[in-house]
Amino acid sequence: MRNFDRQKVISQTPNHSPLDHDFVKDASHLILEIGTGTGMHPLSLAKARPDSKIIAIEKTSERFGKFKRQYDRDKLSNLLPVHAHAVSWVAHNLGNVKFDEIYLLYPNPNPKPGDLNKRWHAMPFFGHLKSLLKPRGIIQLRTNEKFYAIEAFDYFQNTWGLETSFKSFELKDVDEFKTLFEKKYLERGQCCYEIIGQVN
Repeated sequence: MRNFDRQKVISQTPNHSPLDHDFVKDASHLILEIGTGTGMHPLSLAKARPDSKIIAIEKTSERFGKFKRQYDRDKLSNLLPVHAHAVSWVAHNLGNVKFDEIYLLYPNPNPKPGDLNKRWHAMPFFGHLKSLLKPRGIIQLRTNEKFYAIEAFDYFQNTWGLETSFKSFELKDVDEFKTLFEKKYLERGQCCYEIIGQVN
């Protein structure tokens, strides 16, 4: 696996939404979510955990618009919605900021064999995400695709050296949905999967 070249990303892409570093200053517990969609999970998390600071990034305009409208209604001072391409934004903005938790919930599985390098766990960028974790920090990934879950578990454990757990769950096992995708999949009777990797 080649190393992620943060400087190359910075040199090739402009920074349209710089981080207000006052948001992360002195935060005791920091959370990053990538691909947050309409914001169901970070909005819920921000309400449940007011002592945490959460940065939630979404690329698509339609989903981010729905997320931002709900954020504006809820007025959650511990949540920062970011409309950006995650790899570029993270490369530009986070520097030495360290997180306790990083979430990748129901990413595009890019199932074609030739698209392995587009799957989060198989991208050099994942190594950069790992470097942003505090000691004992975690990366959590959820998916409804069994092949993706098995492959991600292998990468978490054997490529990235994370202490890794794997579980499957169905509708009967869930009290609260993390995302609208999760709700849809489970209500259809599908099984979903959770992989958690922790820095030693």
